[in-house]
Amino acid sequence: MAKKIKGDPQCKECPLHETAQAVCLMGKGKVPSQIMVVGEAPGLREDDIGKPFQGPAGKLLDQMLERGQSGRTNKFTRKDIYITNVVKCRPPNNRAPKSKEMKACKKYLDKEFNKVKPKYVLLLGATALKGVLNMSKITEIHGQVIEQDGISYMPTFHPSAALRDPKKQDPIQSDIYEFFRMVEEGPRKYPDLDWEEVKDIHTVNSCIKDVKESEAVSFDLETTGLDWRAEGSQVNILAVATPQKQWVMSFMDGKLNKRHIQKQIVELLADAMKDKKVVAHNGKFDNSWLRYFYGVRFPLSFDTMLAAHILDENSPNGLKPLAAMHFKAPHYDIDSDTKKGKGNRKKLLKYAAMDVYYTLRLYYLFREKLKQDKELLRLFKHLVMPISDVYEDMEQEGVYIDLEKMDEIGKQITEEMRKEEKNLRNYTSRDVNWNSPQQIAQVLFTDWGLQMSKTTPAGGASTDESVLKELEGHHPAIKHLMNYKKLHKQYSAFIKGWYKRMHGDNRIYPKFKIHGTVTGRPSCVDPNLQQTPRDSKIRSLISAPPGWELVSADYSQIELRVAAMLSGEKVMKAAYQTGEDIHTKTASEIMGIPRKQVSKDFRKKAKAVNFGLIYGMGAAGLQKYAKEKFELNMSLGESKKYRKRYFEVYSGLPTWHKRQKRKARAYGYVRSLSGRVRRLPDIYSSNEAMRAQAERQAVNTPVQGFAAELTLMGLLQISEEFSRDIVKPIGTIHDAVLMLVRKGHLERTLPKIKKIMEHPRLLDKFGIQLTVPIEVDIEVGNWGEGVEWNLEEEATVS
Repeated sequence: MAKKIKGDPQCKECPLHETAQAVCLMGKGKVPSQIMVVGEAPGLREDDIGKPFQGPAGKLLDQMLERGQSGRTNKFTRKDIYITNVVKCRPPNNRAPKSKEMKACKKYLDKEFNKVKPKYVLLLGATALKGVLNMSKITEIHGQVIEQDGISYMPTFHPSAALRDPKKQDPIQSDIYEFFRMVEEGPRKYPDLDWEEVKDIHTVNSCIKDVKESEAVSFDLETTGLDWRAEGSQVNILAVATPQKQWVMSFMDGKLNKRHIQKQIVELLADAMKDKKVVAHNGKFDNSWLRYFYGVRFPLSFDTMLAAHILDENSPNGLKPLAAMHFKAPHYDIDSDTKKGKGNRKKLLKYAAMDVYYTLRLYYLFREKLKQDKELLRLFKHLVMPISDVYEDMEQEGVYIDLEKMDEIGKQITEEMRKEEKNLRNYTSRDVNWNSPQQIAQVLFTDWGLQMSKTTPAGGASTDESVLKELEGHHPAIKHLMNYKKLHKQYSAFIKGWYKRMHGDNRIYPKFKIHGTVTGRPSCVDPNLQQTPRDSKIRSLISAPPGWELVSADYSQIELRVAAMLSGEKVMKAAYQTGEDIHTKTASEIMGIPRKQVSKDFRKKAKAVNFGLIYGMGAAGLQKYAKEKFELNMSLGESKKYRKRYFEVYSGLPTWHKRQKRKARAYGYVRSLSGRVRRLPDIYSSNEAMRAQAERQAVNTPVQGFAAELTLMGLLQISEEFSRDIVKPIGTIHDAVLMLVRKGHLERTLPKIKKIMEHPRLLDKFGIQLTVPIEVDIEVGNWGEGVEWNLEEEATVS
């Protein structure tokens, strides 16, 4: 049986010490051993037998260890390897260990390392990576060799992850194969770079000459942080690479540390890059810094991060993991202080040289991969890369905030929060921090005796929005708590949060990610405009600066229209082709009432049904969806009746659903009309839930993907056809484009903007025929409070 550690103060600090799982299972194997394998924690089977990795994950590990040594001269069995876990006690329900449990067990893990004296360590899973090296992001750095204190570590996913998610099996097996190659042959060596530091005018000229004589060049910056507008921000390193050499310039010290000299160098390089293939990894970020500090950008033509995403949206797209995946690059990352110029100078310069070296190698690889898929190449060349430049412009412009209104709304929200806190005090006899999930859980499930329905990942009682909605009818205070939480979120995220992100110019500067989702829909961060609530008092804070009008151009029911087009559903297509309101039609058909009698409430219910069932949602899912998204109470019986009738009316939809699932099973992927691929490896999973999720994605991804691409096509053409003196796009929010239009130009620009968005020219270039009319609704004025614009009434708006 496992060794039980008694009376040790360190062990007693572990929260598991007094539980039934408090049997401390130490590792087993050869001592000393050059190989050590570290997992996360014992499971039930390990507790019974007293040896690590004895359950299904252990059997899979044994198979992978054996396969990973195929063809090797010296093979290792369990007898030759020491195997252990970061946490020595089994957590309840086999949950992931917590940080305090890892800390309590660290003493024993250190003892094992001192006793085993390994040269090579295989870390299985995020817990092992965190517990041994205090590092995170297993998805990005798995398979990379990390040298520390004379030991070579290689992190990979835990075998149990492959049991849950079969697509993890190949990466784990590949990592284990590379691990044993390292054991036999030693760690891979750094590439023999021919890099040079640019220190003076002579080496600047040599660099410029090399760039001019090369057909392709990559570039990269090392900066003090992520926000170029933050106080004290600066560019520390500029590196460029040609096929022949890497050139690295330190802007922190030496002869290049003056801003005007740096500007001259950047201008000379930009001029030398004309008519070249200019490559970067996340070039939008680097160009944004160059524009802000030097007023110059490099003519970016190929972004390896965006290419990686379009070639495989499921894989990591960071430069280091891509270099490791495709070129078996060693782990060469450095700490954040060194990146910011506070550490070893030479190490930072070489790090920058490695970045541009691998960026250029990835360019040549990805260029060939894209050529093998003409649809993806077309999408990348004509939409993805050009739209990256548009988002770069938008991030420079920022989003204008009405500060006077923000102060007013902030005071209103604060006063409303006070009222709700007062209301909540009527239902509890003690002081409660209504922003603390733990204290809220205590009140809900202990003081008020309500039933707990959901737990957090850490095992505590969940008090999230879905839980509160379930409890709403079971206690009169829940409605006050829900309103308080909504108000607090509005204040902290959109009043206080937006204030924090301003730089004294009435603007926030969201960062947009073109590679942010697997469907191709852009995402947004810092702040995330797409999470702005529909509440008009918050949205209306987004305004236009003096001399401009804020314009919102929003695709009407775009997912329903695209779904009608892709499915070929005749009734739905006919409704759109004749201009019939689809929600009114659905309400009439599923509720059996004349269309003239369809009330606003009936139409709202039909809206929930349309958006809920378009992808084949079940009756229970529809009931939950209607409650969460539309605040509608729908019984399960009502949901079942609506679902049955809906698919009788729109009988082409189930056929389309089946067709998409068959395609996914046959090919392992589906495509959008624009050619974007959504790879669905889980379609072959033995796990029923994962397979069902892949089937749902096979249906909805082509719809959401094309809706996003249509928005981007329209945005791109608007930015190309209008001068920024007249029209300036400032952001995308789902299927809408926000832009500024100079006052006095609405009559001339809005009809053209509407026409462009309803049929951007890239549709014709891509050979896409719209069989359902696309409609765009335009509003002028503060976001969420704008006046609807149309051709007949444009004069009243202008």
